Amino acid sequence: MTRQRRRLVPPALRRGDAVAVVAPAFPPRDERHLKEGIRTLERWGLSVRPGRALGRRWGCFAGTDEERARDLQEAIDDPEVKGILFARGGWGTSRLFGRLDLSPLARRPKVLVGYSDLTVLFADLWRRWRLVCGYGPVVAELGRPAAFHAPSLRRALFRPAEPFSLRVARRSILARGRGKGPLVGGCVTLLAHLCGSGRLPDTRGAVILLEDVGEEPYRIDRMLWQLREAGFFSRAAGVLVGSMSDPAPADRKKDPAPVARSFSFREVLKDHLGPLGVPVLLDVPAGHVEGKWTLPLGLTARLGPAEERVTFSP
Repeated sequence: MTRQRRRLVPPALRRGDAVAVVAPAFPPRDERHLKEGIRTLERWGLSVRPGRALGRRWGCFAGTDEERARDLQEAIDDPEVKGILFARGGWGTSRLFGRLDLSPLARRPKVLVGYSDLTVLFADLWRRWRLVCGYGPVVAELGRPAAFHAPSLRRALFRPAEPFSLRVARRSILARGRGKGPLVGGCVTLLAHLCGSGRLPDTRGAVILLEDVGEEPYRIDRMLWQLREAGFFSRAAGVLVGSMSDPAPADRKKDPAPVARSFSFREVLKDHLGPLGVPVLLDVPAGHVEGKWTLPLGLTARLGPAEERVTFSP
């Protein structure tokens, strides 16, 4: 079982609270999308404080490592900032670890919401302090209602300890059973990158969330094998699989041979997750998918007795 340590559920946001918007990885593809997302948060009654590096560029990143780390550290340290949201994912958050002091979040937990590259930050915060984080949309998506599930995001912001449930189609049950444990995980690629770093989250007795985008099934197979060999699945209580999607057609042309003979995503997932002896649900609306729900990493996920339902609670 997971070590019995008290989880840290951040205080709920209230109207008028200040939230920081920072970009620890890639910059938004279009500044208009970021501005529209900020306006959405303001309409919800929040006071938005954009990071100073949001308009910067350094290679593929939203500013240098120093600039991006400074924005995130200032948001962590500022007692007036009650929540931190992220402009975009991509890649780059891992580069900041040696420059950050995350310990203030253990004393003053804050609402954090993001996904994709933020997997590494949320995993470290769970590993060290059992901090509950929201695996949900980035700010650049908030101006487009179809991109995210607004009720679950608002719950993560304003009612982070409130229980809720979601359903998947019965055909999405890959393996039957009952299981419960803290929800842990995120993007498969980022989790695989954490192998050997000492930053993989503790998954003993946990329900593991997996999702990814733009990866061929054989690449997912490779990364799941790596995680399996690292013991990531060995004592899991269940698995929820979110979005899984193929690369763009232009990318597939660069590597056609393995694709022509590839297994399907479902076959790969069944091969790795089926033998675990725990419930596995596919097609959970989380991750790189339209209408993504915000799921509470760290709260208890319960699978069963209605096997197509997942319930989340403190």
